[in-house]
Amino acid sequence: MLSVNLRQRGKTYQIDYRNPNGRRRRLSVGSSHRHAQRIVVRITDWLLDGKDPEREMERAARTEQARAVTVRAFFPTFMDRHGSRQSLRTQCTYRERFQQFCRYPGIVDTPIGNINKVFDRAVIKAGQEVDGYKAKVSRSAACHSLLVKSKGCFLRHYPGAA
Repeated sequence: MLSVNLRQRGKTYQIDYRNPNGRRRRLSVGSSHRHAQRIVVRITDWLLDGKDPEREMERAARTEQARAVTVRAFFPTFMDRHGSRQSLRTQCTYRERFQQFCRYPGIVDTPIGNINKVFDRAVIKAGQEVDGYKAKVSRSAACHSLLVKSKGCFLRHYPGAA
C-alpha cells in the first residue's frame, strides 16, 4: 500500500512513507510548504516506480554537485584515483594532454556533468582546428575519452573527495 504523508513539526515539514522494502521512513524536507509538496510528488513517483526515495535524493544531489565541478577541478581527483596506478610516462602524458586541454577554456571550464560523446567530438574538432596534427589530436582525444570514462567513477565518489 502506497502511503506518503506530509506533516509539519515545529517550523519544518516531514514526510512519512514506506520504502519498497516495507520499512517506515521519515524525511525532513525544510520549512517551505510549497517545496515540501513538490518533494511529496517526487517521492510518490519514485515509490510508484519501485525506487527508494532516499537513494534517489542522494543520486540527485551527487548529480547536481557534478554539474558544478569543472574538468579543471576534476583533473587532480582523476590523477589521484586513476593516474597514480599508471606508469610515470603515462602520468606525464596525462599531464601534457591536460595542458593541451587548458588551451581551450571552453573545454576545461565545462561542468563535468555535461561531458558526453558529443562533447568528446567537440574536443577532437577543436584540436584539429588549432593543432592541425592528427597524432596530437588522437592522443588528446584518447586522454579526453579516458576522462569521460572516469566520469562515472567521479560521480559515485566525488562527495567523499570534496
